[in-house]
Amino acid sequence: MTRWYISQTLDHVRRIHGESQRQLAAPCLNSLVERRYFAEFHYREAKRLLEKFKDSHLSESFLLEVVWGEEERRQEFNRFMLDAGAHVLACVQSIHALADILANAVYFSLGMNLRMPTRSRDDIGAAKLLQRNPWREDEQEVKELLSAGLNGGSFSHIAGLANRGKHRSIVRPTLSEDWTGKAEERHELKFPAFDYKSERYQEVAVASLLQLEHDRWSMLIVDAGNMINATLSKRQ
Repeated sequence: MTRWYISQTLDHVRRIHGESQRQLAAPCLNSLVERRYFAEFHYREAKRLLEKFKDSHLSESFLLEVVWGEEERRQEFNRFMLDAGAHVLACVQSIHALADILANAVYFSLGMNLRMPTRSRDDIGAAKLLQRNPWREDEQEVKELLSAGLNGGSFSHIAGLANRGKHRSIVRPTLSEDWTGKAEERHELKFPAFDYKSERYQEVAVASLLQLEHDRWSMLIVDAGNMINATLSKRQ
């Protein structure tokens, strides 16, 4: 299926556990929708700013001519990089947030808080939830999807970017220019290589990393939602 019918999930939650449980689950489900939209919005804005800057400054000039050129052009380049960087980082943060928000959606939708409560409502991250027991037998497929989201794709790179930017320093994107004629795009934003917590992350194109992870999580969330609905539909 290509869509998660959230209203069905909330109806099941109310039927099984009552309105108070529905009120716990609803904000998590709505936040999944909003975070996906935020990630897509910020990615589109970064692309729009790049295309606008290319049309204005790079259609007939080399990048170095802009970077080392007259003061006005240098200032416009610096402003473009700052604005594009803001959208890129916001996109990274929204994708990174999807794992923990999905974990909360799973936790409250399946009524896990009623049988495996945490010390506080804030103590429900994806990694912690995967380590906790007991997961019921009919919840194993949902657990596997959550694990695939957290441990698959390029999510570790997203997490590295988000956590380093939150705890130490922002990994600022750079603008590259291909002089060989072999690249698909002559100009593209890239995340430079960086280190975080003894891990080394290599340089990567912003577009490929963000687009692929956004699409992967979009599909995973829909699959998880449909599994949740299928599970709850069988419960009394």
